[in-house]
Amino acid sequence: MQLLKHTRNIYRRWVHLPWLDQCIYKVLDALTDLYSYIRRYTFPEYYVRCGKFYMLCDIYEKETTALFKKIITPGMTIIDIGAHIGYFTRIFSKYAGSKGRVYAFEADPENFILLQKNTKHLKNIELFKTAISDKAGKIDFYHSNKSGCNSIIPAESRQKK
Repeated sequence: MQLLKHTRNIYRRWVHLPWLDQCIYKVLDALTDLYSYIRRYTFPEYYVRCGKFYMLCDIYEKETTALFKKIITPGMTIIDIGAHIGYFTRIFSKYAGSKGRVYAFEADPENFILLQKNTKHLKNIELFKTAISDKAGKIDFYHSNKSGCNSIIPAESRQKK
């Protein structure tokens, strides 16, 4: 990864030709899309290459992923509340192994479709299109322009004060 950063810095400092930039970006986008296809991963259309790449390489939220790797053992049952498009659900499936189970909950309809696509080849996952709360019954579900920020808590209440 360091070599990649070093090479990028040299390019930006000494070469940096706009037409070449565009060609490089198109190639990198195509390679990322190909890798997504190979890994059976579908992303929201607005996701940028870097975010996709981090998820494809299991380095998105690196510290959290490392923690899960330490605490999840083969055969465990894991509950993924707010499974989004399945990044952690897929990781949980891998760490729990064929004898483990992952129960993934996602209330947002668009994210749920991607969650289904991203996990359909994994046999130890069960999906639920519902929100989870500490109260029984129907609840409001607040949508955000960012796919990972939907919640049963209004946005105003989630703002840092």
